[in-house]
Amino acid sequence: MSDEAAWLVVGCVPLIGVFSFWWLNIADVAVGILVVASTVLVLRNRALLLQPPLLLGLAWMLFVALAAGYATWSGSPGNQFRNWPKHIPIALGPLVAVALVAACRQLRLPTDRLVALLLGGVLVGALVVLLRNGGLDAVLQSRSIEDFLGDINRNLATLCCGLCIIAAMTLIHYFLFDPRARTRLTTLAALALVPLLIGLFDLLVLLRGRSGYVGTALALTAWLFALAAPAWYRQKTQRTPQLWLGAAVIGTAAVALGAYQAFVISGRSVVRGSLTETLHILGQLIVGTVNSSYPPLQTAEERLQLAAVGIDLIRQRPLLGWGPDVWLLPSLYSPFPGVQGVNQFHDGYLQFVVCFGALGALLMVALLLTLLRAALRKRPAGEAAMSPALFAGAVALLVFLLVVNVTESVLHVKCAAMIAMLLAALACIQPSAALSGRAAAET
Repeated sequence: MSDEAAWLVVGCVPLIGVFSFWWLNIADVAVGILVVASTVLVLRNRALLLQPPLLLGLAWMLFVALAAGYATWSGSPGNQFRNWPKHIPIALGPLVAVALVAACRQLRLPTDRLVALLLGGVLVGALVVLLRNGGLDAVLQSRSIEDFLGDINRNLATLCCGLCIIAAMTLIHYFLFDPRARTRLTTLAALALVPLLIGLFDLLVLLRGRSGYVGTALALTAWLFALAAPAWYRQKTQRTPQLWLGAAVIGTAAVALGAYQAFVISGRSVVRGSLTETLHILGQLIVGTVNSSYPPLQTAEERLQLAAVGIDLIRQRPLLGWGPDVWLLPSLYSPFPGVQGVNQFHDGYLQFVVCFGALGALLMVALLLTLLRAALRKRPAGEAAMSPALFAGAVALLVFLLVVNVTESVLHVKCAAMIAMLLAALACIQPSAALSGRAAAET
């Protein structure tokens, strides 16, 4: 790979981060560049096809295409082939990792810098969306957002706000405390991000989004422990790691209490109706014993009604599901008038099983476990460790998406899907492998 091609590949990471929020065509072009570059490299070295993450990723993409064909043949409502691309970003991660590794080796660029580029792109892209839709005015006027912030709904605004907070906190720590990144310019940039971070926390309160509070709180908790726990484990006897771990525990309690108090102050109830009845319905939904005719569901939270409809649909097609396009299912099969107009199940995990059944779930779990194994593999001797701040930022992004996916089909949102794709790619890349690989080649 030439230097020019390598810079183009690396530049695609921040481009995807920025434009997956508000100019989707450019993000798609950037993804296409990564896919084409990786495909060329794989065809040159076909032994890469035997790597488990890439093999399972290709298998998943084939499975989604076959599931779309089967759903069309079996008469499932909707245009199945229209929506199948929304289900493949995670599977593209191992493929685009090939081009990213090659580019970093060519440029002698530590691969953990890709995380910094991603976070910077996410911060800019999400911030532009919030500013264009009146986020600054809402903060200055202390105005609570009921349903929409400008032209975007509250759920998308909360997603953007949470991602901005994670990116800003990570970059502040990275710029101030990582010796490889700390300069006068980055110090000034970190200080400039502090008032922005305060405004973002204020906006998160004003948005009054339940998943945003919980997701951001848990993501920041994971961020704190991702910074503290590794240092404490490596150097248990030193005072500094112990202080870090203590700060993480105190910070966790503060974040959890602050999130809860912000939610109470917002005046928005956690659940609608009796908490005891809601917990009873939830317990039965978890074990799959409640159908949509269960009387208490008639007045329950709408998301609980959607969950009951989803469980009914899974019972009807447990193995292969209803296909990639399930947008028409709530309107066609829901007995609850209040949710017949929605086009998703507001639970990414439930919707996934509705789409692909038990067989699809097993294949995806296998892919995710393979990615996790790749991310946790032992670092080669002599290889530079990943920046603690960037590692914590990647963990926080992952936790945030996992939590928000409980109440939203978040991976159908372009920006979240692209972040998930790049996190999957980063899991397949050894930190700073570019330096050791290039050095070995030169010696």
